[in-house]
Amino acid sequence: MKSFVTPAQRTAIADAIRATETRTRGELVAVIAGSAGHYTLFPLLYAALLALLTPLALSFIAHGLSAEYAYALQLGVFASAAMLLSWQPLKVRIVPARIQIAHARRLAREQFFARKMHHTRERSGIMIFVSVAERYVEIIADQGINDQVAAGTWDGIVRDLIAAVQRGENGAGMVAAINACAGILAQHLPVRADDKNELANELIELP
Repeated sequence: MKSFVTPAQRTAIADAIRATETRTRGELVAVIAGSAGHYTLFPLLYAALLALLTPLALSFIAHGLSAEYAYALQLGVFASAAMLLSWQPLKVRIVPARIQIAHARRLAREQFFARKMHHTRERSGIMIFVSVAERYVEIIADQGINDQVAAGTWDGIVRDLIAAVQRGENGAGMVAAINACAGILAQHLPVRADDKNELANELIELP
């Protein structure tokens, strides 16, 4: 799968995250995942369905085939379909959207806790999460900042990032989202002299 950002964009994103630390005592992390799930079961299910329908299709186009030949053809259909549907771009297309969203939401929360973003001193962690295969974007903010902002504050930033990705401006969209979140953090949690950096200032990329 093509990388979501180029090396130059990766550097720009990391710089934007580091710049956030100069404006706020909030902690911002950006995570890009190639895919939120393996979805191994779906190619097998669809391949099995095609294989089961093979005898029905044969009944319309061929007659008098031996059981051994029909069985061999079923196996061939199953193996070929399973291999084809296991190709990542095609595999994601056959997974129902609700299942993709559920996997992406789960991974986002796993990353939030795995990165110990809920352990910051003022509960001020915020994560920008992108799952590329599922085309899913979410911003998760901890209680310390969420309690201070209006409901739906992050929705506009998510929409802008999605729009940027749809235009092919992945790197610029990420930087803009980081800067927008940093502005909100700076407004409610401005930097102080005793501020300590509690989380890594880098882009985290998952396969």
